[in-house]
Amino acid sequence: MAIPLDHMMEDLHEAYASAVVARAGATFTLKRREYGTDAFIQGVRVLPNGTYMPMGQPIACQLKATTTSVLEPDDVVYDMKVEAYNKLARWDGATPIILILFRLPEDPGEWLALDEDQLLLKKCCYWAHINDPPSDNMSSVRIRIPRTQAFTPDAVMELLRKVKSGEKI
Repeated sequence: MAIPLDHMMEDLHEAYASAVVARAGATFTLKRREYGTDAFIQGVRVLPNGTYMPMGQPIACQLKATTTSVLEPDDVVYDMKVEAYNKLARWDGATPIILILFRLPEDPGEWLALDEDQLLLKKCCYWAHINDPPSDNMSSVRIRIPRTQAFTPDAVMELLRKVKSGEKI
């Protein structure tokens, strides 16, 4: 018996985000319990003795995977459950939090392909920092993420740089 599709989407999303962060040379730590944050990204430094240590302020992440977002010329449009959205909007921790949205094809048979030369996860992740106030909506909030905010190794490095220097993300 296969796991539910939403669990499969979640596992693929974790693998995608973990691979991108690893390629950026940072750490991706999944949380055991989910209270609005699913993972943390943190930079790494090499100590004088050659060992490695996490460094700097982490970035908290909420992971969402979807087959229903819409790709417009400039934005990814996603109807997010208001409860999840409000957790991001109400965030007041010292650690910043981002949403990482994984767009998957509608057909689960297209989510992953592999052969001896490659492992391919279809579509793309995008990141967003929610700056708007919490919503009074009852079910969902439509968010727009600029397509320029693809979740890439370069984006991870830039986010960590901004957090380190105290800039807003």
